[in-house]
Amino acid sequence: MTAKVLLVEDSPSDAHLIQHGLRQGRGARYEVMVAERLDTAMAKLREQKFDVVLLDLGLPDSTGLATFTRVQTEFPGLPIVIMTGADDETTGAEAIRQGAQDYLIKGSADARSVASAIRYAIERKQIEEKLRELNQSLEQRVVERTAEVRQQADQLRALATELTQAEQRERKRLSTILHDHIQQLLVAARMQVEWLKRDNNPDRRQAAAKGLDGILKEALEASRSLAVELSPPVLHTAGLIGALNWLASRTQQTNQFAVHLHADNKAEPATEATRFLLFECVRELLLNAVKHSGVLEAQVMLLRTKDDRIKLIVRDQGKGFDPDLLKKRRADEISFGLFSIEQRLAHIGGEMYIATAPGKGTTITLTIPVGAAQPHARIGDETAGTEEQAGKIIVRDKTAVRHVLIVDDHKIMREGLAGIIQFEPDIEVVGQAADGPVAVELAAKLQPDVIIMDINLGAGMNGVEATKRILAASPNIKVIGLSMHTDNDVATALRDAGAVAYLTKGGPSEDLIAAIRLHASGVPDHQGASENPAAGATGRPEHIRQTAGTARINTATDALVLEDVQRDFCPGGALPVPRGDEVVPPLNQWLRVKKLFRVATRDWHPADHCSFKRAGGPWPDHCVQNTPGADFHPDLNTRAIDLVVSKATDPAKEAYSAFDAPELPAALKARGIRRLWIGGLATEYCVKATVLDARKLGFDVFVIEDAIRGIEVKPGDIAAAREEMARAGAVFVQTGEVLGRKGSAP
Repeated sequence: MTAKVLLVEDSPSDAHLIQHGLRQGRGARYEVMVAERLDTAMAKLREQKFDVVLLDLGLPDSTGLATFTRVQTEFPGLPIVIMTGADDETTGAEAIRQGAQDYLIKGSADARSVASAIRYAIERKQIEEKLRELNQSLEQRVVERTAEVRQQADQLRALATELTQAEQRERKRLSTILHDHIQQLLVAARMQVEWLKRDNNPDRRQAAAKGLDGILKEALEASRSLAVELSPPVLHTAGLIGALNWLASRTQQTNQFAVHLHADNKAEPATEATRFLLFECVRELLLNAVKHSGVLEAQVMLLRTKDDRIKLIVRDQGKGFDPDLLKKRRADEISFGLFSIEQRLAHIGGEMYIATAPGKGTTITLTIPVGAAQPHARIGDETAGTEEQAGKIIVRDKTAVRHVLIVDDHKIMREGLAGIIQFEPDIEVVGQAADGPVAVELAAKLQPDVIIMDINLGAGMNGVEATKRILAASPNIKVIGLSMHTDNDVATALRDAGAVAYLTKGGPSEDLIAAIRLHASGVPDHQGASENPAAGATGRPEHIRQTAGTARINTATDALVLEDVQRDFCPGGALPVPRGDEVVPPLNQWLRVKKLFRVATRDWHPADHCSFKRAGGPWPDHCVQNTPGADFHPDLNTRAIDLVVSKATDPAKEAYSAFDAPELPAALKARGIRRLWIGGLATEYCVKATVLDARKLGFDVFVIEDAIRGIEVKPGDIAAAREEMARAGAVFVQTGEVLGRKGSAP
């Protein structure tokens, strides 16, 4: 990739030195265009697109911060690196505070530092833009969610009013039935009894008794009808299916509306309260169909799904309606029947779906879990547990919420992190700090469960020192490092200060959320195979003794690790493994396993790495950062990879094992991974080192036999490596035995 650079510099000699240095550097390529005046630079920026600007603040037509301000104001999304003199560092620092990505001191910045500044400026600006877009998206989501909450609150208030009025109407209706019908019948019956007492004529007494019997029958029928209407006895005796059959017959009799019922006996709800709720929902929906569909029949289906949910469908082929009307109606216009059904289902983890359109009929589907909780259970009832899923509403015990303090000197980063976290119901941001001293103060005051700590915090106290001071005062707080730096030394320094994890900015937000949950819950790190709860007396997990033919994938606890499938290790590369490219097809089969966490490691050597022969090491130059040889094999399905782990990035340290990179153990712990499926290059070096480290850390390990190849520097190296891995407890498997021919997990 070629980066297009606009160098704004009035000194020809300085411009020449910078251009020459960038041309001679290894790795990224640069196309440099020079402008000696600010006006000239502004004209070029309007005409062309540049990736970054190197801006001298002392130009013939503009000096000082005004130069930077003019460029930033007109081109706010463009990364700018300031160039200042040795006596003007204050201006450079101020420019960074105002939005510049970096500043360089003329005369002391070599080509490598210029190239690094350019690269990091572009990367940081890209991250800032993504965060800005994310913030805008989050703000929009907050606005939408707020509007939804307000609408629902209005609906609930209106529903409460409507329910009160409905209760009054129902009381009045019942009073009318009792007063105007049943009580009148009872009064008539009593009059008949008085007549019987006074009249001794046998014929008239017989007639009065017959009339009394008729009155009592009518009163009994009226009271029975009222009882059935309030709570059909068939629900208690014949269950939901029997009650739906009764409802179908009654709807036909009272409304001349045919109901075609199809019911699965396995779908009968377990609790009486759930049966009553579903019955009331169907009765309400059929009443709507009678009133509004314009047709004379409907279907009702009761099913049990494969994922153990009860599904109840009410369908008619009538008029239908515009579903958007439900969203657009004011609270006082809402359909309380549908809204009430939705709210009642939510309390037992159920949902309602409406499919309709004008002239296309209406299908309403209700779903609830087979083991649904009692609909009338109170949310605050201690017997309900600490957390329950209630439709789209999550109710959590307040004590389970993780409190987080964000420490970062960039406001946009703090806001972006807070925006991501705000949608996690079990994580709450309790504070933000822009520098080390404020972080120490807030940590002591707020006592958060987790602190997200940046490394660079501007002048004064950095993230490492802040971590030391915080943990010295509050050792129970967990610190998670989050930084732009990918150097192992930086991660090691923060871990030595007491941090429990280190992540890089720009990584998946899911990794950060998982790390917060993991460490806030107090889960300990793996420290050895003996801590594995599956380990037997020998220290080996019991199920690792299985034969290869019985191995099965569990995507909830397993991860795939692809070791160094890079161009330089394949035929034609700088350090080719014989037939190394043969591992690609089987590994691509593994990459197709859905929901499996897939990790790819890579050697990512600096140009002066200690393993190279010219530095006294055993190997030729290979897998140098940002060179084609360090790329993954072109046929490897890299789009399916979830995490890329770079190792051997320190020029003074060799690193064969994937666990030498801090990102891997952190990511595996965050996801609760316990078993690894490992393949790649080369068998007796990086594959072996990773397998042995994984076993030491307590992971169960399967080596994919047809997806590894070795170098065999000395005869017998590969066989010895396989034997050593097997002795450590690794099991060797074949792709076909585990995935089958089509490459999908059984």
